[in-house]
Amino acid sequence: MNKQRETIYSIRRSALEGKEQKDYALGIAEDIAQEMVETFCPQNEHPEKWNVTQFAAEVLNQFGIDIKNAGIDTTKLSHVELVDLLVTRVKERYAEKEKLFGEQMMRWLERRIILDIVDTQWKDHLLTLDHLKEGIGLRGYGQKDPLVEFKKEAFTLSKT
Repeated sequence: MNKQRETIYSIRRSALEGKEQKDYALGIAEDIAQEMVETFCPQNEHPEKWNVTQFAAEVLNQFGIDIKNAGIDTTKLSHVELVDLLVTRVKERYAEKEKLFGEQMMRWLERRIILDIVDTQWKDHLLTLDHLKEGIGLRGYGQKDPLVEFKKEAFTLSKT
């Protein structure tokens, strides 16, 4: 829990101090893009079995990119090529937004959005741990060490 707190506070501190968050935001966008490809177009499945319709809908919803207009043809790309092309298109889309809003406004938006998301997710995480702590007390009646049980379940929660 202390390591989590240190990580969260370092992200918040960085954003509050006005440090540039572009690389961090783009890193998250890349991770999301890779996860989308892995979810809907898994490497271990034949391309004919990929869920291209849902993939296209999610990419449009998350990044505002229409894969057909962006030149992403899933029938002609391997899994790795699809990841690379999607990441490239996401970066291009980000650059378009930066050009539209201006660099200074984008830096402000990046910091603002990161702070909002980190704060919301951190509060939700703490609330979840609170609920977990309430239920763990009953484990003592089952001859289990509540502290050990809490650590196990909290660790499991942090992985999801």
